[in-house]
Amino acid sequence: MKAMILSKIGTEKMQNNILVIDDNPLLIGIYERILKPHPTPIRRLDSFSKVTVPEPPPQRGFKLILASQGEQSLELAKEFYKTGSSIQIAFVDFNMPPGWDGLQTAKELLLLDEKINIVIVSGLPQHNDIEFSTKLQRHVHVISKPFPIKVLVELAHKLCETWNQDNPSKI
Repeated sequence: MKAMILSKIGTEKMQNNILVIDDNPLLIGIYERILKPHPTPIRRLDSFSKVTVPEPPPQRGFKLILASQGEQSLELAKEFYKTGSSIQIAFVDFNMPPGWDGLQTAKELLLLDEKINIVIVSGLPQHNDIEFSTKLQRHVHVISKPFPIKVLVELAHKLCETWNQDNPSKI
């Protein structure tokens, strides 16, 4: 039933808002390049005619809210919610000195919005979703740095789509 409702509404009305929290400005830039919509189509060489043809535009279209620290992300999220919009996903770096770590940041964001999808991004291989899900008492996703672009994009699409299906009144 929910999928049918979404197909009538169309994806242009779906919310695709992502909060990215990372203390490394280079990684913030990578998230922007991967997840923000590109205004001009990418061009490719057609192997048959050796003519450059436009690629179809990428289906990204995420709105990004960017923060370098956990405390800052909470303030930005509060301001964003005041506009009447929701945040579907928070990509949270695990280690962000000198402030809150990723776990504390995730806890604070969940107190603000229990429906937000949390994705912990860690450079430490021993972290896993079971560990963080247990600590936060809800399911979270964990991806390891360096992460493949495809994994990040697919996870963002999947989590936004699921959030929109589960919250049709917020679309």
